[in-house]
Amino acid sequence: MFGKEEVWDNWVAQTILSDIQSAGTPDPVPMIDHSRSELAMTDEYDSYRLGRGRGEYLYLLYTLNEPVESPSDIIPVYIGESSKVTSRLLDHFRRLRDALPISEWEDDGSWGSYGKYDHIATVYDRTDSPLYAWVIDVDELETGPYGLPTYRHELEGKLVGLVHSLPRFDQVFANRDFVPNRVVHEMGKVGPGG
Repeated sequence: MFGKEEVWDNWVAQTILSDIQSAGTPDPVPMIDHSRSELAMTDEYDSYRLGRGRGEYLYLLYTLNEPVESPSDIIPVYIGESSKVTSRLLDHFRRLRDALPISEWEDDGSWGSYGKYDHIATVYDRTDSPLYAWVIDVDELETGPYGLPTYRHELEGKLVGLVHSLPRFDQVFANRDFVPNRVVHEMGKVGPGG
């Protein structure tokens, strides 16, 4: 029986890492072009998202420890699913662009307003790695991380739960959807003064 670290690493090795190491895929695909005066979407990201037709998709936003040699070099930042992945990825880019630069954030006095795009923007700002996107049609996956057939909603939920169970990703992983009780509990312990 594998532990959760091994389950995650095995799944990453068979999916994302395999695509990164394959000459037949465009991975890794960077999202943000910051070489201009205003942040823009990279051409690679735009063509990657537009190359998706109808289907049930799983996607991952991630950073990399270079050189990429093992599953531990892939750091998940956000996991999502969509049947409209083209528009969903455009929305992610726009919201992330709007959250940057983090140096211009102002405290408006509201408590609990730090959202997932602020979290993703903070990770992007604090790392030397670009933010990459990986997308797969769920029909191309025979099984989920635990070796059983699955569908996109369950696959997202299982992967988010799996990543949340790995302390090494506590500071970088932005998903909160499937662990609401933990987030509310932690916010409640800090309180409005924290």
